[in-house]
Amino acid sequence: MTLLGPSLTTNSPKRLQQNKLNMPPHHAVNPYAVRRPFGPHNGKNMGRQSQQRISNTKRAFNLAATNSFKKRSKTGGQLKIGGGFTFDSLVDCNICVAMEKKKSDTSVNVPHKPHHVLCVKNSKTQGKGDTSAHMTAVTAEEKYLKQLYNTPLAPHEKASMEHTTPAAAAKFFSARKPTTTLSLFAHDAPPPIDFCKLVGDLTSSPRFQEKHKTKGTPLAMIAFAFVVRDEVMNSKVQMKKYFDGLTITVPQSHNNYQSPLPLHHW
Repeated sequence: MTLLGPSLTTNSPKRLQQNKLNMPPHHAVNPYAVRRPFGPHNGKNMGRQSQQRISNTKRAFNLAATNSFKKRSKTGGQLKIGGGFTFDSLVDCNICVAMEKKKSDTSVNVPHKPHHVLCVKNSKTQGKGDTSAHMTAVTAEEKYLKQLYNTPLAPHEKASMEHTTPAAAAKFFSARKPTTTLSLFAHDAPPPIDFCKLVGDLTSSPRFQEKHKTKGTPLAMIAFAFVVRDEVMNSKVQMKKYFDGLTITVPQSHNNYQSPLPLHHW
């Protein structure tokens, strides 16, 4: 057995000093240092599999973060037409939940707050949700009218003759004055209508021609229909004069007008 001298033992000061010189330099860790962004070691020669690995690693980090989880919707319950679930007072109303728990555990404290706006136990909204000032006033009026109609009449209100005075009865049963309807042509004959001039003015209008150029009816007949609508149908006297039941005959014109369009001559 060979024994090492004092200078060659592992615990000797000389060997410890030699080991310290051969050890790599030691750097202190900064606990406040920001972690380097995760990236490829060799971006120029990185292949497709390495890119997918980095993407999956980033995705795993994002999923592990607490703020990446979205609030999960409750399961069960009745679905609504527009999506989501219907309101359940035993699940969504904190007051109803606390009252239900207090039945089995007396140590549960019920908050001194109103029920949920969609809860039927809410005395203000009656489960109708957030209401405006107008809807609140309408609800109060309905409550007042319901109470008024359900309350029986007092004895002094039944068959009361308080407002039935002789003066009111005489005024109600007095003879009424006949009402006369004044007509624009009550005494005078209605003025004649110059259909030829009015129709000629419409057919000569470029705007009127452009508006009705695609219609199959002759332009003069369309203009005549407009004149009848404006000048005849607004007066009962003119209706009796020109209409024979439901038909009207185009009256003959005694004046000669020079229309720029030969097809519109009467």
